[in-house]
Amino acid sequence: MSDTTYDSAKASADLKNKFTGREAEDFPPFILEVQQRAKDMGWDKNILVVTMPNGKKLNILENYGDMSWAEALKAKRERWSSGTDKDRSQAIDMHKAIMSGVSDIALEKMTPFEEEIGEDGPALYMLLLQKNLYMMNVFVQSY
Repeated sequence: MSDTTYDSAKASADLKNKFTGREAEDFPPFILEVQQRAKDMGWDKNILVVTMPNGKKLNILENYGDMSWAEALKAKRERWSSGTDKDRSQAIDMHKAIMSGVSDIALEKMTPFEEEIGEDGPALYMLLLQKNLYMMNVFVQSY
């Protein structure tokens, strides 16, 4: 997606699918919608590409299992310290879109990571993917 066609309102618009944190079945449609939004907005070509310590570039959408939470946070810090305004703006748009689909119950489970994530959509996406199994286990046990 070129800069002239990027639409921040469309990028950050509410998601239709919701992640309630109560039902394991609602996570896949939610995360698939996030992934489709990322592709539609071109995030998979810039803010979701992480340079690994070995120099290899990985796309979070396709390779999230090949990077650690620490590597995702390092990429987030770099995006906010030396990235472009465009990168930061798009990371905020992604964050807004994701947050529109996450219930209060699921948000409560992510509170310990709130400061690390900030308004960074890619970091929030990684957290949701990497913590989903743990979070779903906690939710199932509590209901």
